[in-house]
This record gives sequence, structure tokens and C-alpha cells, in this order.
Amino acid sequence: MEVIIELPKGAIVSRASDGTIFITSGARGPRQVETTNPVGLLPVLELGPDSISAAADTLPISEVLSLALTRGTNTDYWPRLAVEWLSRTGVPAEVKTPLEAFAHSDRGSQQTRHAARRLLREAD
Repeated sequence: MEVIIELPKGAIVSRASDGTIFITSGARGPRQVETTNPVGLLPVLELGPDSISAAADTLPISEVLSLALTRGTNTDYWPRLAVEWLSRTGVPAEVKTPLEAFAHSDRGSQQTRHAARRLLREAD
């Protein structure tokens, strides 16, 4: 397997020859990442887009961003990181709908929702 990136707290993201993505952390063996629900890749957002530019094409970043914006949680942490990421990279078409849903929801902080609305206005 090819190592793609090291995440915070020592987890390793790797890719098999068939393109399947795995995460290995601690004593646990490699776990396959579901590209439609890449919860294990949320820590990629902690690194920021500049830190993973070489691996960006390999990872399902749009799905990670969408998950961070739509995941049912009361914390502002993942949505804030996703909005900060999008403010640096722009809003891809596939993330626009989840960003709109978040911006007009009652999830996350008011500050993060307003930042999401600004991004949407700038994207139009």
C-alpha cells in the first residue's frame, strides 16, 4: 500500500493498488474508508488544504467537506473547519448544496453559518 498522508494523532491514510483508501491508527489494522461516508477522513480538515495539496486528487475531499457540513452533531468543529477550507479553495459544485443546507440550518455557530453564507454569495 502507498502512504498518502499522515493525519493528526498518528493515523496513516494509504491507498491500495486498486485505489481503495485505508486508515491505520494505533494497534488497529487498516480500515477501509467508505468514499460515500468518509468519517475517518474528517481529520484531514485539521491539516488544511495547503498541507495535503499533493494528496488532494487521491482523497475524496468533496465528500469529506460535505460530510463535515451535514453530519448530525451539535458541535461547530467540523463545519467550521470545512467552511475555513472552502474559503481557501473555493466551493466546488458538488459541495454547494451541503454548504447551502448548513448555512440555512440551526447547526454550528452563527459565525460559521454567516461565513458559509458569504462563501455562497461569493460563489454566485
